[in-house]
Amino acid sequence: MASIQPKTVKGKKYWQIVSSQRVNGKPRPIVLEHLGTADSLLKKLKKRNGSFSIKSYSHGLIASLLSISKKLDIVSIINEHTKSQRKYFPDKLIRNDLTIGATILFAAIGRICEPSSKRGWFNWAKKTSLPILLKINVSKIDSPHFWDMMDCIPEDKISKIELNILKKIKNVYNIKTDTLFYDTTNFYTYIATTNNKCTIAKRGKNKQKRSDLRQFGLAMTVSKDDYIPIFHDIYEGNQNDSPVFKENVIRLLERLKELGMDKNQHTLVFDRGCNSKKNLEYIEDQKLFYVGALSPCYHTDLVNDADGNYEKITVNDEDLFIYRDKRMIWNKERT
Repeated sequence: MASIQPKTVKGKKYWQIVSSQRVNGKPRPIVLEHLGTADSLLKKLKKRNGSFSIKSYSHGLIASLLSISKKLDIVSIINEHTKSQRKYFPDKLIRNDLTIGATILFAAIGRICEPSSKRGWFNWAKKTSLPILLKINVSKIDSPHFWDMMDCIPEDKISKIELNILKKIKNVYNIKTDTLFYDTTNFYTYIATTNNKCTIAKRGKNKQKRSDLRQFGLAMTVSKDDYIPIFHDIYEGNQNDSPVFKENVIRLLERLKELGMDKNQHTLVFDRGCNSKKNLEYIEDQKLFYVGALSPCYHTDLVNDADGNYEKITVNDEDLFIYRDKRMIWNKERT
């Protein structure tokens, strides 16, 4: 939020419109407009005879995201792997003076700032400084614009785009990846039962209680400190978490190798939905460090032993009550 603040120079007071923005992760005052002295500002206002209007635009987050995307060269990375899938489009499609990479970036910024459909993107963008900063006419960027541009990204190139962006993030920000969180979820859709073009959307147990609709699954692995996605996978909506776990861990290990990361220097954290003897055997064969979860209903003796025997420890200035034990689970001693 912007505010009017005074600044004294050589004993004279001047006024400025100042906004607090984050620079390199720290809050800094950014001068948006110099208003001059109170007398000069009053003269300017009188010249307008009282008839003037003020427009306010959402700016701070937009500017920050554009700055980050420029550092990471997001647009060029996406454009490098794009090619039109339609014969009547040029290979490198440009529409409304925007490349495919720029369009995908704008869609992503919109999702971060105010999630909406592609149809609703313009209503958000016109209230921001995006068209002013980039000198573009956002009224022409409608849902067909997004659909045509998205269609120019071959499915087999998505993982390559993700990998190249991750390499850039790793070099620019030196992110910590010693602990990785793996989880899955699903999203229901309104794709009709008779629609045979989409083979991935299928009916299954839905976490939003919409098992009547076709859905797809999303598996994602992110870094603990910054939640940077290291790997993701979209899979058929009728699959459970456990069967897709091993396949995704295989692909995750390949991703770590591509990024020059040592798999033995990482701890993978996952929930009990991934539990199976085969999954744990594979994790251990790969000599991966891991943290999993147990279902209390299958380990009542552990729950009973822990009751009343918790130990208080402090982690990152937060008090936690823990119970630590070793016992045989699935034919192996585990902590």
